[in-house]
Amino acid sequence: MDHLSHLGAHPILANVMDRDDLLRAVQADAVIHALTALKKTPLRHQDMYATNALRDAGTTNLLAAAREVGARRFVAESMTLGYGYGDWGEKVITEDGPFAPAGSSSQLERHVAGFRSLERQIWEATQADWIEGISLRYGYFYGPASLVPLLENLRRRSLPLPDGGRAVTSWFYLEDAAAATVAALERGKEETLAVEDNKKNDKKINAEAIMPPH
Repeated sequence: MDHLSHLGAHPILANVMDRDDLLRAVQADAVIHALTALKKTPLRHQDMYATNALRDAGTTNLLAAAREVGARRFVAESMTLGYGYGDWGEKVITEDGPFAPAGSSSQLERHVAGFRSLERQIWEATQADWIEGISLRYGYFYGPASLVPLLENLRRRSLPLPDGGRAVTSWFYLEDAAAATVAALERGKEETLAVEDNKKNDKKINAEAIMPPH
């Protein structure tokens, strides 16, 4: 909170899962939905459950607060994982492809359903013409010191490596993500954008890039 104040922001504390508490706290002409319950790299399905709920019920409450205070723009943090979990081979994924297909298991469906609910609610509100909704489908974030926990898990052999660590995916530098969010807030239009580093997104994970040989 002190860090945000130092940067010139006016932070408030509210429980986004409590609609009434949120409505009492918020005053804004635009909303950025970047809610997460993650404190470390998720390694188990249950590590994502609280964040899944924020993408579902949390979005519902944020939209209600945005409407109550007369906000006109709603920028949401989505993710390229919403295209589905799996290996897409050489296929390049774009915004025109299907988003949030049914998960191949009940656990994966629970994660994908969060993304599906997030974007569905935004577009329904946009189509109702009371707010401008923008969804930013980010790649995996990285930044100073952010890869340290991943490296530690790799060294302990506790991080799963799909396809034996030979696969790749798109990453996105945190400062670039912040700049993209500001750009969407100030100059965006009603749309969905996949936002990631200038690399193809073929929905794989490259462990070698973050764990170079010693």
